[in-house]
Amino acid sequence: MTDAYCIIEEAMPEMPTIPKTRFFAPPVPSDYIYRASLDARFEQMDSASLMLLSAPSGYGKSLTVSSWLEKQDDPFSWLSIATKESNFQRFIREFILALRIHYPGFGEEVLALSRALETPSPEIFSQVVSDELSGLRSRFFLVLDDYHLINNPKVDRFIESLISNPIPDFKLLILTRRDPSMPLSQWRMKNQLVEIRDRDLMFTRSEIRCFIEKNKGLQLNEEQLAALEKLTEGWISGLRLLLLSLSPEQFLEPANAPGSLENNSTLFSLLNEFLSTQPRQIRIPLLQLSLLSEFDEEFYSALYLDKEGKYGEMLDFKDFVNHLKMSNLFLIDLDVKGKWYRFHHLFQDLLKGMIPDYFTANEQKDLQLSFANTCMQKSRHEQAIEHYLM
Repeated sequence: MTDAYCIIEEAMPEMPTIPKTRFFAPPVPSDYIYRASLDARFEQMDSASLMLLSAPSGYGKSLTVSSWLEKQDDPFSWLSIATKESNFQRFIREFILALRIHYPGFGEEVLALSRALETPSPEIFSQVVSDELSGLRSRFFLVLDDYHLINNPKVDRFIESLISNPIPDFKLLILTRRDPSMPLSQWRMKNQLVEIRDRDLMFTRSEIRCFIEKNKGLQLNEEQLAALEKLTEGWISGLRLLLLSLSPEQFLEPANAPGSLENNSTLFSLLNEFLSTQPRQIRIPLLQLSLLSEFDEEFYSALYLDKEGKYGEMLDFKDFVNHLKMSNLFLIDLDVKGKWYRFHHLFQDLLKGMIPDYFTANEQKDLQLSFANTCMQKSRHEQAIEHYLM
Protein backbone atom coordinates (compact mmCIF):
# COMPACT_ATOMS: atom_id res chain seq x y z
CA MET A 1 0.00 0.00 0.00
CA THR A 2 3.02 2.31 0.45
CA ASP A 3 3.54 2.16 -3.31
CA ALA A 4 -0.11 3.06 -3.78
CA TYR A 5 0.38 6.08 -1.51
CA CYS A 6 3.26 7.28 -3.68
CA ILE A 7 1.22 6.75 -6.85
CA ILE A 8 -1.65 8.78 -5.41
CA GLU A 9 0.71 11.59 -4.43
CA GLU A 10 2.15 11.63 -7.94
CA ALA A 11 -1.32 11.68 -9.47
CA MET A 12 -2.67 14.43 -7.22
CA PRO A 13 -1.51 17.34 -9.45
CA GLU A 14 -4.35 16.24 -11.75
CA MET A 15 -6.84 16.82 -8.90
CA PRO A 16 -5.05 18.68 -6.09
CA THR A 17 -8.10 19.28 -3.88
CA ILE A 18 -9.09 15.61 -3.48
CA PRO A 19 -7.81 14.21 -0.15
CA LYS A 20 -5.60 11.18 -0.69
CA THR A 21 -7.26 9.53 2.29
CA ARG A 22 -10.31 8.86 0.13
CA PHE A 23 -8.39 6.11 -1.69
CA PHE A 24 -7.49 3.81 1.19
CA ALA A 25 -9.43 0.81 2.43
CA PRO A 26 -10.07 0.82 6.19
CA PRO A 27 -7.54 -1.38 7.99
CA VAL A 28 -8.95 -4.48 9.65
CA PRO A 29 -8.80 -4.16 13.47
CA SER A 30 -7.27 -6.81 15.68
CA ASP A 31 -10.66 -7.74 17.16
CA TYR A 32 -12.30 -8.31 13.78
CA ILE A 33 -14.31 -11.53 13.60
CA TYR A 34 -13.77 -13.41 10.34
CA ARG A 35 -17.12 -14.04 8.64
CA ALA A 36 -16.68 -17.39 6.91
CA SER A 37 -20.42 -17.45 6.15
CA LEU A 38 -19.95 -14.62 3.66
CA ASP A 39 -17.22 -16.28 1.62
CA ALA A 40 -19.73 -18.02 -0.64
CA ARG A 41 -21.23 -14.63 -1.55
CA PHE A 42 -17.87 -13.22 -2.53
CA GLU A 43 -17.08 -16.30 -4.59
CA GLN A 44 -20.13 -15.51 -6.72
CA MET A 45 -18.22 -12.45 -7.97
CA ASP A 46 -16.50 -14.79 -10.42
CA SER A 47 -19.59 -14.66 -12.64
CA ALA A 48 -21.12 -11.32 -11.59
CA SER A 49 -20.10 -7.76 -12.44
CA LEU A 50 -21.44 -6.00 -9.35
CA MET A 51 -21.59 -6.70 -5.64
CA LEU A 52 -24.00 -4.54 -3.65
CA LEU A 53 -23.59 -4.28 0.11
CA SER A 54 -26.66 -2.40 1.28
CA ALA A 55 -27.28 -1.95 5.01
CA PRO A 56 -27.68 0.85 7.58
CA SER A 57 -24.68 2.36 9.31
CA GLY A 58 -22.89 0.15 11.78
CA TYR A 59 -23.25 -3.25 10.14
CA GLY A 60 -19.60 -3.56 9.12
CA LYS A 61 -19.92 -3.20 5.34
CA SER A 62 -16.51 -1.59 4.83
CA LEU A 63 -14.59 -3.95 7.12
CA THR A 64 -16.29 -6.99 5.62
CA VAL A 65 -15.08 -6.02 2.14
CA SER A 66 -11.66 -4.80 3.29
CA SER A 67 -11.06 -8.06 5.18
CA TRP A 68 -11.98 -10.18 2.16
CA LEU A 69 -9.92 -8.14 -0.30
CA GLU A 70 -6.87 -8.42 1.97
CA LYS A 71 -6.89 -12.18 1.41
CA GLN A 72 -7.08 -11.96 -2.38
CA ASP A 73 -4.16 -11.99 -4.77
CA ASP A 74 -5.99 -9.71 -7.21
CA PRO A 75 -5.41 -5.94 -7.12
CA PHE A 76 -8.10 -3.56 -5.92
CA SER A 77 -8.73 0.16 -5.50
CA TRP A 78 -10.94 1.94 -2.99
CA LEU A 79 -12.83 5.21 -3.39
CA SER A 80 -14.79 6.66 -0.49
CA ILE A 81 -17.46 9.24 -1.30
CA ALA A 82 -16.77 11.80 1.40
CA THR A 83 -19.59 14.32 1.05
CA LYS A 84 -22.80 14.60 -0.94
CA GLU A 85 -21.46 14.32 -4.48
CA SER A 86 -23.46 16.24 -7.08
CA ASN A 87 -20.69 17.01 -9.58
CA PHE A 88 -20.53 14.32 -12.26
CA GLN A 89 -17.23 15.45 -13.79
CA ARG A 90 -15.53 15.43 -10.39
CA PHE A 91 -16.79 11.92 -9.68
CA ILE A 92 -15.41 10.74 -13.03
CA ARG A 93 -12.00 12.20 -12.22
CA GLU A 94 -11.99 10.51 -8.81
CA PHE A 95 -13.06 7.24 -10.44
CA ILE A 96 -10.14 7.47 -12.90
CA LEU A 97 -7.67 8.37 -10.16
CA ALA A 98 -8.72 5.25 -8.21
CA LEU A 99 -7.95 3.14 -11.28
CA ARG A 100 -4.61 4.88 -11.81
CA ILE A 101 -3.35 3.57 -8.47
CA HIS A 102 -2.81 0.23 -10.22
CA TYR A 103 -2.87 1.36 -13.85
CA PRO A 104 -0.79 4.55 -14.19
CA GLY A 105 -1.84 6.70 -17.11
CA PHE A 106 -5.28 5.12 -17.29
CA GLY A 107 -8.13 7.27 -18.59
CA GLU A 108 -6.44 10.14 -20.44
CA GLU A 109 -9.28 10.28 -22.96
CA VAL A 110 -11.89 10.21 -20.19
CA LEU A 111 -10.19 13.04 -18.32
CA ALA A 112 -10.09 15.09 -21.52
CA LEU A 113 -13.83 14.52 -21.99
CA SER A 114 -14.48 15.61 -18.40
CA ARG A 115 -12.86 18.99 -19.16
CA ALA A 116 -14.87 19.60 -22.34
CA LEU A 117 -17.14 22.65 -22.46
CA GLU A 118 -20.04 20.41 -23.44
CA THR A 119 -19.89 17.32 -21.28
CA PRO A 120 -20.79 14.10 -23.13
CA SER A 121 -23.49 11.81 -21.77
CA PRO A 122 -22.69 9.35 -18.95
CA GLU A 123 -23.10 6.54 -21.47
CA ILE A 124 -20.31 7.97 -23.62
CA PHE A 125 -18.01 8.13 -20.59
CA SER A 126 -18.95 4.55 -19.74
CA GLN A 127 -18.13 3.34 -23.24
CA VAL A 128 -14.70 4.98 -23.22
CA VAL A 129 -13.92 3.55 -19.77
CA SER A 130 -15.18 0.10 -20.83
CA ASP A 131 -13.02 0.09 -23.95
CA GLU A 132 -9.92 0.74 -21.86
CA LEU A 133 -10.91 -1.69 -19.08
CA SER A 134 -11.43 -4.44 -21.65
CA GLY A 135 -7.66 -4.65 -21.88
CA LEU A 136 -7.39 -6.01 -18.32
CA ARG A 137 -5.54 -9.32 -18.19
CA SER A 138 -6.47 -10.26 -14.61
CA ARG A 139 -9.33 -9.71 -12.19
CA PHE A 140 -9.54 -6.23 -10.67
CA PHE A 141 -11.86 -4.92 -7.93
CA LEU A 142 -13.01 -1.33 -7.51
CA VAL A 143 -14.87 -0.39 -4.32
CA LEU A 144 -17.19 2.64 -4.13
CA ASP A 145 -17.81 3.21 -0.42
CA ASP A 146 -20.65 5.36 0.98
CA TYR A 147 -22.35 5.41 -2.40
CA HIS A 148 -25.56 6.73 -0.77
CA LEU A 149 -23.86 10.15 -0.75
CA ILE A 150 -24.04 10.29 -4.56
CA ASN A 151 -26.56 12.97 -5.43
CA ASN A 152 -26.46 13.07 -9.22
CA PRO A 153 -28.45 10.70 -11.49
CA LYS A 154 -25.69 10.97 -14.10
CA VAL A 155 -23.40 8.98 -11.81
CA ASP A 156 -26.06 6.27 -11.52
CA ARG A 157 -26.40 6.22 -15.31
CA PHE A 158 -22.63 5.90 -15.72
CA ILE A 159 -22.48 2.93 -13.31
CA GLU A 160 -25.60 1.37 -14.84
CA SER A 161 -24.05 1.51 -18.29
CA LEU A 162 -20.83 -0.10 -17.03
CA ILE A 163 -22.68 -3.00 -15.40
CA SER A 164 -25.12 -3.49 -18.27
CA ASN A 165 -22.18 -4.03 -20.60
CA PRO A 166 -20.00 -6.20 -18.37
CA ILE A 167 -16.23 -6.39 -18.59
CA PRO A 168 -15.17 -9.95 -17.58
CA ASP A 169 -12.27 -9.05 -15.28
CA PHE A 170 -13.62 -5.79 -13.85
CA LYS A 171 -15.58 -6.23 -10.60
CA LEU A 172 -17.38 -3.31 -8.96
CA LEU A 173 -18.41 -3.30 -5.28
CA ILE A 174 -20.88 -0.66 -4.08
CA LEU A 175 -21.24 -0.07 -0.34
CA THR A 176 -24.28 1.98 0.59
CA ARG A 177 -26.92 2.65 3.23
CA ARG A 178 -29.71 2.53 0.65
CA ASP A 179 -30.17 0.90 -2.73
CA PRO A 180 -29.06 3.00 -5.72
CA SER A 181 -31.48 3.92 -8.50
CA MET A 182 -30.42 1.17 -10.85
CA PRO A 183 -32.13 -1.87 -12.47
CA LEU A 184 -31.19 -4.28 -9.68
CA SER A 185 -34.00 -6.75 -10.38
CA GLN A 186 -32.91 -6.99 -14.01
CA TRP A 187 -29.32 -7.69 -13.00
CA ARG A 188 -30.48 -10.32 -10.51
CA MET A 189 -32.27 -12.18 -13.28
CA LYS A 190 -29.11 -12.11 -15.42
CA ASN A 191 -26.89 -13.20 -12.49
CA GLN A 192 -24.90 -10.01 -12.84
CA LEU A 193 -25.52 -8.96 -9.22
CA VAL A 194 -24.37 -10.38 -5.87
CA GLU A 195 -26.01 -8.88 -2.78
CA ILE A 196 -25.08 -8.70 0.89
CA ARG A 197 -27.65 -7.03 3.13
CA ASP A 198 -28.10 -6.27 6.83
CA ARG A 199 -29.58 -9.70 7.55
CA ASP A 200 -26.39 -11.26 6.12
CA LEU A 201 -24.13 -8.96 8.15
CA MET A 202 -25.85 -9.57 11.50
CA PHE A 203 -23.62 -11.39 13.97
CA THR A 204 -24.71 -14.92 14.82
CA ARG A 205 -24.73 -16.07 18.43
CA SER A 206 -21.39 -17.84 17.98
CA GLU A 207 -19.86 -14.69 16.45
CA ILE A 208 -21.15 -12.63 19.36
CA ARG A 209 -19.48 -15.14 21.69
CA CYS A 210 -16.15 -14.77 19.86
CA PHE A 211 -16.40 -10.98 19.83
CA ILE A 212 -17.07 -10.77 23.58
CA GLU A 213 -14.26 -13.19 24.37
CA LYS A 214 -11.81 -11.17 22.25
CA ASN A 215 -12.78 -7.82 23.76
CA LYS A 216 -13.80 -8.58 27.34
CA GLY A 217 -12.29 -12.01 27.95
CA LEU A 218 -15.67 -13.12 29.26
CA GLN A 219 -17.20 -16.57 28.90
CA LEU A 220 -20.97 -16.10 28.47
CA ASN A 221 -23.51 -18.85 28.88
CA GLU A 222 -26.32 -19.51 26.42
CA GLU A 223 -28.84 -17.42 28.36
CA GLN A 224 -26.52 -14.41 28.39
CA LEU A 225 -25.67 -14.84 24.71
CA ALA A 226 -29.36 -15.13 23.81
CA ALA A 227 -30.07 -11.90 25.70
CA LEU A 228 -27.28 -10.06 23.86
CA GLU A 229 -28.42 -11.46 20.52
CA LYS A 230 -31.97 -10.27 21.18
CA LEU A 231 -30.77 -6.87 22.39
CA THR A 232 -28.38 -6.11 19.51
CA GLU A 233 -30.05 -8.20 16.78
CA GLY A 234 -26.53 -9.01 15.63
CA TRP A 235 -25.75 -5.33 15.04
CA ILE A 236 -21.98 -5.07 15.41
CA SER A 237 -21.76 -1.35 16.27
CA GLY A 238 -24.49 -1.71 18.86
CA LEU A 239 -22.53 -4.56 20.40
CA ARG A 240 -19.35 -2.48 20.44
CA LEU A 241 -21.17 0.45 22.03
CA LEU A 242 -22.45 -1.90 24.74
CA LEU A 243 -18.87 -3.07 25.32
CA LEU A 244 -17.81 0.53 25.88
CA SER A 245 -20.63 1.51 28.22
CA LEU A 246 -21.46 -1.62 30.24
CA SER A 247 -19.36 -3.13 33.00
CA PRO A 248 -18.45 -6.84 32.95
CA GLU A 249 -21.09 -7.36 35.66
CA GLN A 250 -23.77 -5.90 33.39
CA PHE A 251 -22.72 -8.19 30.58
CA LEU A 252 -22.96 -11.16 32.88
CA GLU A 253 -26.38 -10.10 34.11
CA PRO A 254 -28.59 -9.42 31.06
CA ALA A 255 -31.34 -7.91 33.22
CA ASN A 256 -29.05 -4.92 33.86
CA ALA A 257 -28.67 -4.13 30.15
CA PRO A 258 -31.04 -1.81 28.26
CA GLY A 259 -34.03 -3.52 26.73
CA SER A 260 -33.58 -2.40 23.14
CA LEU A 261 -31.19 -0.61 20.79
CA GLU A 262 -33.92 0.25 18.31
CA ASN A 263 -34.09 3.97 19.10
CA ASN A 264 -31.53 6.76 19.28
CA SER A 265 -32.41 7.67 22.87
CA THR A 266 -30.98 4.35 24.05
CA LEU A 267 -27.83 4.83 21.96
CA PHE A 268 -27.40 8.40 23.23
CA SER A 269 -27.83 7.12 26.78
CA LEU A 270 -25.14 4.49 26.26
CA LEU A 271 -22.77 7.01 24.68
CA ASN A 272 -23.42 9.53 27.47
CA GLU A 273 -22.62 6.88 30.03
CA PHE A 274 -19.38 6.09 28.24
CA LEU A 275 -18.38 9.76 27.82
CA SER A 276 -18.91 10.36 31.53
CA THR A 277 -16.12 7.88 32.24
CA GLN A 278 -13.64 9.68 29.99
CA PRO A 279 -11.32 12.51 31.09
CA ARG A 280 -12.11 15.94 29.67
CA GLN A 281 -8.99 15.80 27.48
CA ILE A 282 -10.62 12.88 25.65
CA ARG A 283 -14.31 13.73 25.91
CA ILE A 284 -14.15 17.31 24.59
CA PRO A 285 -11.93 16.65 21.52
CA LEU A 286 -14.06 13.60 20.67
CA LEU A 287 -17.16 15.76 20.48
CA GLN A 288 -15.49 18.59 18.59
CA LEU A 289 -13.75 16.38 16.05
CA SER A 290 -17.07 14.72 15.22
CA LEU A 291 -17.84 17.81 13.12
CA LEU A 292 -15.11 16.74 10.66
CA SER A 293 -15.32 14.00 8.04
CA GLU A 294 -11.62 13.31 8.75
CA PHE A 295 -8.89 14.91 10.82
CA ASP A 296 -5.14 15.10 11.36
CA GLU A 297 -2.89 16.83 13.89
CA GLU A 298 -3.50 20.28 12.39
CA PHE A 299 -7.26 19.95 12.80
CA TYR A 300 -6.72 18.64 16.31
CA SER A 301 -4.64 21.73 17.09
CA ALA A 302 -7.47 23.92 15.77
CA LEU A 303 -9.91 22.69 18.42
CA TYR A 304 -11.64 25.46 20.28
CA LEU A 305 -10.59 25.63 23.95
CA ASP A 306 -11.80 28.60 25.92
CA LYS A 307 -9.36 30.92 27.62
CA GLU A 308 -10.67 30.06 31.10
CA GLY A 309 -9.35 26.52 30.86
CA LYS A 310 -12.85 25.13 31.23
CA TYR A 311 -11.96 22.02 29.23
CA GLY A 312 -8.50 21.43 30.60
CA GLU A 313 -5.16 21.09 28.79
CA MET A 314 -5.04 19.17 25.53
CA LEU A 315 -3.21 15.90 25.20
CA ASP A 316 -0.50 15.49 22.62
CA PHE A 317 -2.14 14.32 19.38
CA LYS A 318 -0.31 10.99 19.42
CA ASP A 319 -1.37 10.35 23.02
CA PHE A 320 -4.96 11.21 22.11
CA VAL A 321 -4.96 8.83 19.13
CA ASN A 322 -3.29 6.06 21.13
CA HIS A 323 -5.95 6.37 23.83
CA LEU A 324 -8.72 6.04 21.25
CA LYS A 325 -7.07 3.01 19.68
CA MET A 326 -6.50 1.28 22.99
CA SER A 327 -10.14 1.91 23.89
CA ASN A 328 -11.40 0.57 20.53
CA LEU A 329 -13.18 3.87 20.06
CA PHE A 330 -14.52 3.56 16.50
CA LEU A 331 -11.37 5.22 15.12
CA ILE A 332 -10.40 4.38 11.55
CA ASP A 333 -6.92 4.96 10.06
CA LEU A 334 -7.09 6.62 6.67
CA ASP A 335 -3.50 6.26 5.50
CA VAL A 336 -0.44 4.11 6.00
CA LYS A 337 1.54 6.98 7.54
CA GLY A 338 -0.77 7.32 10.54
CA LYS A 339 -1.52 10.98 9.85
CA TRP A 340 -5.24 10.97 9.01
CA TYR A 341 -8.18 9.46 10.86
CA ARG A 342 -11.95 9.46 10.96
CA PHE A 343 -14.63 8.11 13.27
CA HIS A 344 -17.04 5.35 12.33
CA HIS A 345 -20.08 7.08 10.80
CA LEU A 346 -22.54 5.89 13.45
CA PHE A 347 -20.26 6.96 16.31
CA GLN A 348 -19.69 10.31 14.60
CA ASP A 349 -23.42 10.92 14.11
CA LEU A 350 -24.14 10.15 17.76
CA LEU A 351 -21.36 12.46 18.94
CA LYS A 352 -22.59 15.30 16.71
CA GLY A 353 -26.07 14.90 18.15
CA MET A 354 -24.68 15.53 21.64
CA ILE A 355 -22.70 18.68 20.83
CA PRO A 356 -25.53 21.12 21.81
CA ASP A 357 -25.51 19.52 25.28
CA TYR A 358 -21.85 20.39 25.79
CA PHE A 359 -21.20 23.64 23.89
CA THR A 360 -22.96 26.99 23.60
CA ALA A 361 -24.05 28.32 20.22
CA ASN A 362 -21.13 30.79 20.22
CA GLU A 363 -18.64 28.04 21.04
CA GLN A 364 -19.97 25.96 18.18
CA LYS A 365 -19.65 28.92 15.82
CA ASP A 366 -16.06 29.58 16.92
CA LEU A 367 -15.20 25.92 16.41
CA GLN A 368 -16.67 25.86 12.90
CA LEU A 369 -14.74 29.02 12.04
CA SER A 370 -11.50 27.48 13.31
CA PHE A 371 -12.09 24.35 11.21
CA ALA A 372 -12.96 26.47 8.16
CA ASN A 373 -9.71 28.44 8.47
CA THR A 374 -7.72 25.23 8.78
CA CYS A 375 -9.41 23.87 5.66
CA MET A 376 -8.43 27.01 3.77
CA GLN A 377 -4.81 26.61 4.88
CA LYS A 378 -4.92 23.06 3.51
CA SER A 379 -6.54 24.18 0.21
CA ARG A 380 -9.68 22.23 1.06
CA HIS A 381 -11.88 25.01 -0.17
CA GLU A 382 -15.16 23.16 -0.50
CA GLN A 383 -14.89 21.84 3.04
CA ALA A 384 -14.00 25.32 4.25
CA ILE A 385 -17.18 26.73 2.71
CA GLU A 386 -19.24 24.04 4.43
CA HIS A 387 -17.81 25.00 7.82
CA TYR A 388 -18.15 28.74 7.17
CA LEU A 389 -21.84 28.20 6.44
CA MET A 390 -22.53 26.06 9.53
